[in-house]
Order: sequence, then structure tokens, then C-alpha cells
Amino acid sequence: MKKLLKTKKAVSKVIGLLAIIIVFVVAGSIYYSYTIAYVGSMKTTFQTQMEKLLLHAIDINGTHIIASVRNNGVMDVKLTDVQVNGLANIILQGVVIAGQSIGTTYLIGMYSKGISYAVNMVFSLGTSLTFSVMY
Repeated sequence: MKKLLKTKKAVSKVIGLLAIIIVFVVAGSIYYSYTIAYVGSMKTTFQTQMEKLLLHAIDINGTHIIASVRNNGVMDVKLTDVQVNGLANIILQGVVIAGQSIGTTYLIGMYSKGISYAVNMVFSLGTSLTFSVMY
């Protein structure tokens, strides 16, 4: 009789182990499907936001290029880097453009009349906005 009880205990341990494995497999599959759906929506949001930055207005004088950028997306973006003719430029003001608004930045430099300047603005989401301006 004692031998039979020991056998039952071993069976219940196996059943318990199988139950734990099933719980982990179900929990893992739920986590996986949630993560895949979340990552997919992040990719869509990121791509949509990248397409929403537009050049609103530009102006140039002897010491500044003034660029206004419209953010038609919903996420805030920050101007992280600016290059003029391939050279790094000083940003006079740190610019964070809220969703559905316009942000203006002032680029310091010595600009000459009759010369075209290629400006490349890089934002926090990796978005790049490139334009040319002539003084």
C-alpha cells in the first residue's frame, strides 16, 4: 500500500510540472502576440511621423539662416543636428517642435550674397529635412 502512495505522489509531481509548462507556454504566446502588435504599431507611427515634417518658411541674411519647420505629426521632435554645405552649424536656439505646430531655428554663420547654401536638418527621430537657400 505504501508503494502505491509513493507512485501517486510521483504522478502528481509530473502533472504539476506539465501544468507549469502549459501555463508558461500560454503566457509566452500571449506576451509574444502583444509585443508583435505593439512593435508593428510603433513602426507605423514612426514612419508616419517621419513623413510629417515640412519646411514652412526660410529667410537668410548675412549672419543667420532662419528656418521654420511645420510638424504635422502628433509626436514632439527635437532638432539634433544642422549642417550647412556639409559643415556642422551652430544652432542658436534648441528647437523642440510639438505635434501640430511650427518651430523656428536660427543658424549662425557668415553668408555671402549670390551663393546658394545647402542645409540639412536632422531631428530626434532620425528624420532629415534638406533644402537650399540663396542669399
